[in-house]
Amino acid sequence: MIIGQWSAAAPDRARCGPTPKGGNMFGLGIPELLVILVIVVLVFGAGRLPEIGSSLGKAIKGFKEAGDKRDPEPAEPKGQQAPGAATKDCPQCGRAVTLDATFCQGCGKKL
Repeated sequence: MIIGQWSAAAPDRARCGPTPKGGNMFGLGIPELLVILVIVVLVFGAGRLPEIGSSLGKAIKGFKEAGDKRDPEPAEPKGQQAPGAATKDCPQCGRAVTLDATFCQGCGKKL
């Protein structure tokens, strides 16, 4: 009976995605990777592949170095003001605010 054959094969065919046995990169097997390599060689030519690989390696190295050099600036606590900053008191709530402030941080009123 043909219907029985299809129903028995359905669980095997229902699996999709890469198998867990390794060798698959991003769900691509060896044949797919070889086809991609052949297309790249046809598009760029065999002579330019080392140059492209070198450029790609330099770009990755540059990104890594830029990420290492970037140091996050320490955040200044919101409640504290810089040492030596001139302050005045809010007439509504009496909280100390900087001289250049237009609104009080405590009560939100215009100074």
